[in-house]
Amino acid sequence: MDAMDCPADGSTDCGHVRSTDGRHVRGNRIGGPRPRAFVACPRGAVLSRRPGARGQAGLNAAIDRTSGYGLDMQCPECGFALDAPLGISTEIVGAVGEWVQPRLGQTANLRPDPATWSVVEYLCHLRDAVEFYRLRIEAIVTSREPPQLTPWDPDQAAVDGRYSTSDPRAAYEQAIQAGELLRSHLESMADAQVSKTGIGVDGGSRGVPELAARAAHEVVHHGLDIARVGTRSSARNV
Repeated sequence: MDAMDCPADGSTDCGHVRSTDGRHVRGNRIGGPRPRAFVACPRGAVLSRRPGARGQAGLNAAIDRTSGYGLDMQCPECGFALDAPLGISTEIVGAVGEWVQPRLGQTANLRPDPATWSVVEYLCHLRDAVEFYRLRIEAIVTSREPPQLTPWDPDQAAVDGRYSTSDPRAAYEQAIQAGELLRSHLESMADAQVSKTGIGVDGGSRGVPELAARAAHEVVHHGLDIARVGTRSSARNV
């Protein structure tokens, strides 16, 4: 049987698919064998990347991949769509080490200017932001009724966590682990759990796909910040 295009993506690279007999199947990761046939993908297509598209090039590809979704939900600074399908978000958060490739030398703790975070500060923020969204998602899927979600103050977290004096390599590894843990949680969820919601600080509804997209946005947005700041800090130190 020839492979059919996934209606959610128009390609044969969807990572969460249903077989033609209706059973849910976990697809292979990008680079593995393609699934043989598709019907509607309930979680959205997984991000398709060209082999070797890593670092800043890969981040730009991730932004391009979400550009077809709600334009009113795009980040005005980096262009990432905050209503990206869950499959794309899952792929991004689970591969922090591919998307984010910082310079971890002596300049990693150096701010390019007083008002801009250093590489290590961005890494610590990225780590904690991904973990924040994982805990929000966990609160939603483990509650019988939509829970009231608690806020997070990233500026205070930077002070309390001593971001500026942290070990860059440790922060990077922790960010990778935070992303892998969130990916594992998202991939293990039943469809009924994915459809659950919580209540945001503003009283609005927050769903699992939205929170996962926000976590993925943290990876993409701050991955670009880290690439930019790393270059500026290195140049300043010459």
